[in-house]
Amino acid sequence: RKRRRERERRDLRERMAGKKVIYEVNIWVDLDVWDNYKAWLETHVAELCELDGFEGAEINRVEACGSDEVVGRKAVTVRYTVRDRAALQDYFDVHAKKFRGDGVNKFDGRFTITRRILHTLDN
Repeated sequence: RKRRRERERRDLRERMAGKKVIYEVNIWVDLDVWDNYKAWLETHVAELCELDGFEGAEINRVEACGSDEVVGRKAVTVRYTVRDRAALQDYFDVHAKKFRGDGVNKFDGRFTITRRILHTLDN
């Protein structure tokens, strides 16, 4: 099982080498912790951008349209540009638990997150 997983990771790295990906993190934060969360998030994003393979990020405020608005919460999206899928996989395998745990430890239950990986159509 371990060898199979390693082989799958190696195959993925070879297929996706050199093709940038966007790692998108959508966050809904309780209003009463927003100021503290925002300050923490800016530092958190800067720290992730120092990891090998992370080339930059932008934090965007989300303007609700129609019924998507969540009352009592602010919504933001962070879009990280990552060198390739292999570098993102390295983040998941090596760093994600710590980085994600930092926010949970500080703001547990005060935010909701969804994540997705975006590839260009030729990927």
